[in-house]
Amino acid sequence: MLPIAPVVGPELPKVELSYFDGQPRGYWKFIRQFETYVASRVTDDSQRLLYLMHYCKGKAKTAIEGCVMMEASSGYKRAREILKRLFGQSHVIARETLEDLFNAVNFDCTDGEQLSNLAIKMENCAMVLEQMNYTSDLNSLVTLERIVRLLPQVMQAQWANRVDELTEDNREPTFDELTQFIASRARVANSRFGRLANRPRKGHNLKTNCHLQLEQESNSRAKCRVCSQDHAIYKCPKFLALTVQERWSQAKVNGICFVCLRQEHKANECKLAKRCNVNGCEKKQHSLLHSENDKPDIPNCCGFTKSLSSQVCLGMIPVRLMLGNAEMVGYALLDNGSDVTLIKSSCLRYLGLKEDERQW
Repeated sequence: MLPIAPVVGPELPKVELSYFDGQPRGYWKFIRQFETYVASRVTDDSQRLLYLMHYCKGKAKTAIEGCVMMEASSGYKRAREILKRLFGQSHVIARETLEDLFNAVNFDCTDGEQLSNLAIKMENCAMVLEQMNYTSDLNSLVTLERIVRLLPQVMQAQWANRVDELTEDNREPTFDELTQFIASRARVANSRFGRLANRPRKGHNLKTNCHLQLEQESNSRAKCRVCSQDHAIYKCPKFLALTVQERWSQAKVNGICFVCLRQEHKANECKLAKRCNVNGCEKKQHSLLHSENDKPDIPNCCGFTKSLSSQVCLGMIPVRLMLGNAEMVGYALLDNGSDVTLIKSSCLRYLGLKEDERQW
């Protein structure tokens, strides 16, 4: 251990430096600590080299082991040059620091702790890159977009509104502003009223309170259980090449729902009101599981029926729409023949969403 200067008052705990294992993202932190606590307090280069060898391990230590055979001053200087050349290149450190940030998992908009951790990692990343004058990489649109993709869609929409305000003021969004935005969302989620707003409601799952689309995207990213690739089983070439009987066998073996061909639930738990509809088949199953033996019951007679009523009944169900703290109750019209989902513009405005008007 290094000798430390005497201090006034109670003795302070001994400072132990972090070891450097050759990971570029830890180079600047290690060098700053080494220069502050070792190099500045030792005048002999031979001792500096000895301590440098001691606090390096793995490939970092292997890279400078030969320097102990050199003259003390030259050996220490050479060791520092080797470490910087192999592990201290600014562009490599910047890339690895950002990639470590990009590899964070997607976040639940109700989890304040996850959002706080992301904000802290972003602040640390900014400090490292600012020390190397790499702020241009921080503020690039590619960097900002990759971080925003980690956020739930509700927060992505809120950030889009924030960027629109900046654009109106002739300003561009920056890494620091995105960090402050995520930190503020984390504070709200961790606050008393934030926890109250995100509490589980009767008949609702906490994770689905944010947005139903989040769960749907998570399901779509599940790996196919037939070929282990990143696609849904009904898009799997191997599954489509099977006979109907073999598809049934695969669905049973892998615990896949017979109605929607997803693997998160069983057929008796499926909430999708879907019928086969292949050649008039009314069975509650996916069309890829239809067999020619599944024939609809068609009476061998011909006739007509005169309607005695002029009323038409439509399938309607009550629904609850939630976005952030906005909530409304309405009715949804079920149309099995429709291939689009439509919503009234007044509902969008109430929930704070932008309209995307189309011509049909």
